[in-house]
Amino acid sequence: FVGDVEVVEVRMMDGDPFVICQFHCQQLKCVRDKFGNVVEGSPDTIHRVYYFWGLQQEKSGVVTAEGELLPPRWVIKDMLWQSMLALV
Repeated sequence: FVGDVEVVEVRMMDGDPFVICQFHCQQLKCVRDKFGNVVEGSPDTIHRVYYFWGLQQEKSGVVTAEGELLPPRWVIKDMLWQSMLALV
């Protein structure tokens, strides 16, 4: 689940637009060892995590093997998660 997507700021960096957006999602935090034992977190606890992403568009598009020109992609240049809250 992803919710509350918001564009926080748009600025120019190196002559190209840089978009900062924020959103929250629900995710699990569960780390297991090679034997399948939980060593961190829990497989049953859902967390709400708040993210900030910095996105910048590539300078040029990509040509596929078939010769089709695809438009420039938006790439995540920076990412920050702000907090993690357990939803019990």
